[in-house]
Amino acid sequence: MISYNELKPRIEKSKEKIEKAFNLFPLDKISDIPIALTTNTYWLDGKEKNSKPHNYFYDPDTQLKHQIKGFTRHFENLDDDTIPYLIPIMGTCVLQSIYGCEIKKYQDRDLTVTKKSINNKEDLENIKVKNNFEDFWMTRAILEKIKYFKKNSDYPISITDPQ
Repeated sequence: MISYNELKPRIEKSKEKIEKAFNLFPLDKISDIPIALTTNTYWLDGKEKNSKPHNYFYDPDTQLKHQIKGFTRHFENLDDDTIPYLIPIMGTCVLQSIYGCEIKKYQDRDLTVTKKSINNKEDLENIKVKNNFEDFWMTRAILEKIKYFKKNSDYPISITDPQ
């Protein structure tokens, strides 16, 4: 699998093109226009069943390898300006879990909210959120993945998908 370091010369060229475009500098030729194609995604929706890695949401190594494998496939087949980064994901219920919603875990798919925590105005007024993200199981798991990703790869790491 390809490392971020191996991609650095290519990424630096892409960063220059993107910066030039965002700063509205004149483009001298069509190849100055940055093009980034999304072929690799951190989520699993829409993927063929046999291409979904087992235990993706719970095992940081599985998640890391799946995302880097996608980057490798992308850069072996396309010459574009994509800048890859890892996304530690638990599903789309991170914020809901902080506010006390009941979350259902699945082995090989996104987690879902099964019960809301705010049913009326009083519930909203009485909601208490702790200051430490390590006190919540989903955010704690994401922080653990970030540590794992840092230790085991050289790719930049994004925040999670907080939906």
